Amino acid sequence: IYLEGAQCVNCHGPEGAGGVVNTAITSSSGEFVAQVNWKAPALNTLMSRHTEDEVLHVLNYGRNGVMPAWGSGGGGPLTDQQLEEIIFYLRSVQISEDEIRSQVDSGVEAGAKALILETSDEAWAVEVRAAEAAQADAAMAVRLLGRADFDFECSDDISECLTLDDANARLTAANEAAVEPLDAAVATWFDQVSAAKMAADALAIEADPSLADEGNEDDLRAAALEILSTPGAFEGQEAYLQWGEILFSNTAAAGTYSCARCHTYGWSFDGASDYVLEENGRDGPIPELADGYVTAGGFFGPNLTGGSTLSQFETAIGQSAFITRGQAIGQTYGRGGSGGNGQMPGFGALTEANPVGPGMGPGSGIVFEYPALLTDEQIDAIVAFERTL
Repeated sequence: IYLEGAQCVNCHGPEGAGGVVNTAITSSSGEFVAQVNWKAPALNTLMSRHTEDEVLHVLNYGRNGVMPAWGSGGGGPLTDQQLEEIIFYLRSVQISEDEIRSQVDSGVEAGAKALILETSDEAWAVEVRAAEAAQADAAMAVRLLGRADFDFECSDDISECLTLDDANARLTAANEAAVEPLDAAVATWFDQVSAAKMAADALAIEADPSLADEGNEDDLRAAALEILSTPGAFEGQEAYLQWGEILFSNTAAAGTYSCARCHTYGWSFDGASDYVLEENGRDGPIPELADGYVTAGGFFGPNLTGGSTLSQFETAIGQSAFITRGQAIGQTYGRGGSGGNGQMPGFGALTEANPVGPGMGPGSGIVFEYPALLTDEQIDAIVAFERTL
């Protein structure tokens, strides 16, 4: 069913590794906005994020946007038994904790490189940015020639094509020259992140020396996280908050480990990118994102900016606990969070004590254990970032 019946593979990739689906997005009135490539998250970690009851809910009713309802309860074509068969398959393709850690870390490293390339004043970074801009301009010039002449082909006697060749060569050279200094800059940045965490621990212990005693590790974590979640708490804090933002928007595995996928409008379909008419039906970003993403501004998930997380969660460690376990069907959370339908995933380890299928369920004694997607330290960094928005 995953491969042929419901063809989940077309969006979520072979063995649930994640993928993209080409689709049109429209305005609320039904007008065409753009043709986009929408990231479909990996499902080979799904059982760490959601209970099987929650997965059944999504399969039954779909998700607002690009995922249709597949179960009969939501008006879809599949029976309850067929939905359970999809879950049986998904159990078989869940990846190991080591693979999860590798994917998350690779996404963070890519995010750190992008941050440094975007913000560094070093000559090699400035040259990469200049080369990227020149290449984009040259590519658009050639594209405009193609729009004017359907049969257009580049040749050595067309200046725009020669300019594009030169721009491509310049960009390649700039990226090659940046490899070593960029790797060194990323290593330095990670050191700054670690130093910020150590500084917060030291400040917490300075305020309450008992936190340094054996057995008080949880209290130290909570106290340090409050400091890290307070804007301008100490010099050097910025690197830690940048780490939290990169984790929030982690691109690994089609955004599987990120928060931006649900909480940042347009992130899942690169809506702030320089779209082109031939591929996207428009030039430039979609209108609402002309000035870039409103990170955590809300989409499928609620708006997290403007202190809303402070209003919902009295303490930073309480918010961290919520992100670890996720939203459970019918259970409230925070100060005013509704029970909902469990569509906010958990990023900690999950014990499935109520699996679906013949001979399973409560009292069967059959339990499945799934690893955490993020470490406690990574979840804390996301919390600190969100609480400073």
